[in-house]
Amino acid sequence: MLAAVSTVKAPSDQLLAFVNYHLNIGIDRLYLYFDDPEDPAIDLLQPYTDVTITVCDSEYWMHGGSPKDASIELRQIRNANHVLTLARTHGIDWITHIDSDELIYPASDIKEYLAELAQGVNLVRMRIGEAVGVSTSKHTIFDDIKYFKNRAGKKKIDEASDRGCLRPFFYGEYFRAHVQSKCIVRTSSPVKSMKIHTPEATPNSQFEVLLAREIRLLHYDCTSFDSWKEKWLARLDGTATAARMRKNRRRQMSLFTQYFRQGDDENLHALFERLHCLKQDDIPVLLNLDMLAEINIEPSLFEAQSQFF
Repeated sequence: MLAAVSTVKAPSDQLLAFVNYHLNIGIDRLYLYFDDPEDPAIDLLQPYTDVTITVCDSEYWMHGGSPKDASIELRQIRNANHVLTLARTHGIDWITHIDSDELIYPASDIKEYLAELAQGVNLVRMRIGEAVGVSTSKHTIFDDIKYFKNRAGKKKIDEASDRGCLRPFFYGEYFRAHVQSKCIVRTSSPVKSMKIHTPEATPNSQFEVLLAREIRLLHYDCTSFDSWKEKWLARLDGTATAARMRKNRRRQMSLFTQYFRQGDDENLHALFERLHCLKQDDIPVLLNLDMLAEINIEPSLFEAQSQFF
């Protein structure tokens, strides 16, 4: 069995799409930890038989031995480790820890792929793909997206720049969000603790990690102006404090903060376009260099099926 765990706080339509999609591609169970105890999506998802809902209220956190952490990353880690314990007693063979703005995109049946792996393979690292945004507001963050950035080293970045493709790079970096992908973890492996991207092994143990190009993790980070603004405002007001942002990410936050506090909507929109939207002329260059992939997800995968209830 394959399960996914996610700490969630997102619009209800987005969460429903996220859940439906992963159940449709073969995830057997979703463990959702609601960061907002009053989230309206809790009631909407109650009828789903293969979704386990945990409301992260003060009682939940104290039951774990300490109050709610200020950092969203620490809360995610605590929730993921809670699921690791459950998975090992509920007959789940593999688990993955993802966010509600990420979709697992396998090239074929994901459970067949995992079943054929050698027993020594403990971790499967998915190939990361970062969604290229659009400038308009959308129904959910998953709408109207078909281009995803592939990771690229300095050589390819220099080659793209030499071809006049400059906008995709911000202080020398191609990706805007996290550049390390996430893992699917065999529950029988020597995992001491789940983390955001890679679990920690027990002492004197090590993992055999398979880099799986056949399974992508599509990260829909800030795919519209509204979702981008909402994300950074949550960082500013402390509802989603991120304590582990890398330097490039902190530069993005600094510019956002400056323009937002000045009430400079024109520069805010321009910054979003600069960071998350490609020029049409850049797309062929990036596709040619395998720095960009075109992926069209079947819309029906976001729809609920009768067997979910």
